[in-house]
Amino acid sequence: MDQTSVKAFRLLETLVAAGAPRGVSDLARETGLPKSNVHRVVTTLEALGYVRKTAEGSYAVTLKLWELGTAVMSRVDIRQVASPHMRALVDATGESAILAILDGLDVVYVDKIESDQAIQAMTRVGSRVPAHCVGTGKAMLAFQPAGIEAEIARRVGPRTSATIHEEAALRREFEAIRKRGYAINRGEFRDQVAGVAAPILNSVGGVIAGVGVWGPDQRLAKKLPQLGAAVVVCAEKISAEFGRRSAPEAPVQPSRPNKTSKQDK
Repeated sequence: MDQTSVKAFRLLETLVAAGAPRGVSDLARETGLPKSNVHRVVTTLEALGYVRKTAEGSYAVTLKLWELGTAVMSRVDIRQVASPHMRALVDATGESAILAILDGLDVVYVDKIESDQAIQAMTRVGSRVPAHCVGTGKAMLAFQPAGIEAEIARRVGPRTSATIHEEAALRREFEAIRKRGYAINRGEFRDQVAGVAAPILNSVGGVIAGVGVWGPDQRLAKKLPQLGAAVVVCAEKISAEFGRRSAPEAPVQPSRPNKTSKQDK
């Protein structure tokens, strides 16, 4: 691995996370790199247009990173296709909808539509999280080639006490997801935050993205089968627009609620 490139990306990530200009001494302290290395790398990044030097002598990121990201996102038309179906999902479930793509063993959230619920689980478009911890990620991982469980177990770990991260447990979890057609996250990335998601597939069964709903665990736990059925329908409709004629094995249909029950109201 080229260490100069590693240092450059580390400095860029540090500047982005900082949210404000940083001097060479600050960057050296925050990254653990020698001042001479920091100065050399940020000077190169400045010459390439990725950072700018302020009047006070500090460094800040430019919009070039945003321009690159926008150029990539402009080629991902999944958001435009999925948007009306996500809106229908929000209307059907009363919960916020999220759209994510798989990037290695992470998911990147590319779109969301928030519900009118007073209490919501917040997330940000563009954020990246470990795929094995969230509903959209597990829904996509379950339809990856065999052996992904071993790679996850080897490279990642738990985020909460509920995280499923051991190889055998992951294999059982992915089998269950394939059987019912959707994934459930029960506080595996953040305590008391749940999610239900299904994979969006192309014409040959390859995973394009994952779509789901998320919110407080206490509220979602009362209606998991209904949410599961709804996200599968949403995913199937989006998949159909990408030429998918068949879907993963049909999910378990939700039972009809008792007429006198008010738990889902």
